[in-house]
Amino acid sequence: MRPRPGSTAVFVPVLAAMLTMVAGCTVFSNNSTAILMTDRPELAAYAELYNAETEGRKIEVVYREIPWLALETKAGSPDLVAGESLSSTYAVNNFESLDRLIRNGKLNAAQFYSGLLDMGRVAGKSYLIPVSFSLPAIIFKTDFSETMPDDYIITYEDMRRLSGEFNIIDERPTRMGYSPRWQPDFMYTLSGLFGASYAESGKSVPVWNEAKVRETVNYAIDWIETTNGGWESENAFQAKYMYDPLYKLLDTRRILFNYLGIDRYLSIPAEVRETLDFRWLSDGEKIVVDKVLFLGVPKRSKHKKTARDFLLWLFDYQTQVKLLESAQFRRMRFFGIAGGFSSITSVNTDALPRFFPFVLGHIPHGGYLGFPDRLPASWELMRTEVVAPWFAAAASETGTESDLASQLSQWRLRQPELYR
Repeated sequence: MRPRPGSTAVFVPVLAAMLTMVAGCTVFSNNSTAILMTDRPELAAYAELYNAETEGRKIEVVYREIPWLALETKAGSPDLVAGESLSSTYAVNNFESLDRLIRNGKLNAAQFYSGLLDMGRVAGKSYLIPVSFSLPAIIFKTDFSETMPDDYIITYEDMRRLSGEFNIIDERPTRMGYSPRWQPDFMYTLSGLFGASYAESGKSVPVWNEAKVRETVNYAIDWIETTNGGWESENAFQAKYMYDPLYKLLDTRRILFNYLGIDRYLSIPAEVRETLDFRWLSDGEKIVVDKVLFLGVPKRSKHKKTARDFLLWLFDYQTQVKLLESAQFRRMRFFGIAGGFSSITSVNTDALPRFFPFVLGHIPHGGYLGFPDRLPASWELMRTEVVAPWFAAAASETGTESDLASQLSQWRLRQPELYR
């Protein structure tokens, strides 16, 4: 069950109970204290370091399950908001422009991935600064690294071909490289590579290329029927072997591939992770950027000086190196900066491999990155609760009679308080 949207709670000093990470944040109550509202526990650790280094200005971190809903609050509104769904038209209009920080050189625009920084801009003005982002990884045993056609990416066509070569699917299938229906999130990412072009319409509702969505489903069905021997073969394999997590099936070489966002890579046990390699899922030209975390200063902020000071502190190269050092020292189990690659290119190329050696050879090339269009604020909820399940049903043996637009329309009617 999804937590109640309006719920808030101050982060506790030790976050071992939250995603097994440790962080802390002392609560202050003076005029120099700015409230940072977020759903990311990692930011509590960052605020703790800022508070330890800074005299006179402090950050108090407050948890909000859906951060963009905090923008509706008039009384006690936050001074900073960090979240993934802040770039929608509804949300971004609540933030003040940060252009002055860029114009006077306090915030160096050149240090960011250019397309990523553009996601926080409206009419040429910057209202949000990207903190981090995730990328879709295809994971496999290192034994197969030399058979991969590229050292950096893997196309879905190569992934399908290699899966077919790996398959042993006679009367009783004993090995199966991969099936698109095992992980509906894979099909969602695949649809982005096919050109589904999910975006926000003028009415703050999602729009997409329906033909490309259907093409994605047809491709998945053909993969199942042609490469994997059909639903009967897949069902037999699933019934016999797929009671374990996919990373375990990788480890026993029962399957060849597993799809996983890099933000979740550390959830795999270390002893298994040491035997794995990965490539970025691609169409040969782009890798779809996912889960972009933004930070912005709301117009209603009452402590803008402190909020801006924290923002400038966070987007300093040396600060991010210290954050990586601190996370390693405290053995926090999250990847990179706030769970993803930093929005600052030099942090990824120069610093990140020192703390996460598995990214060597996998640092994002800016030219490969495909950035999503502006989406409704509630898109991540739609994606989790409607879009991914719809793909799973559409690629099933029986298919689905309901189209995606109808499913999303019904979802909207059930919870209008979330639809922005």
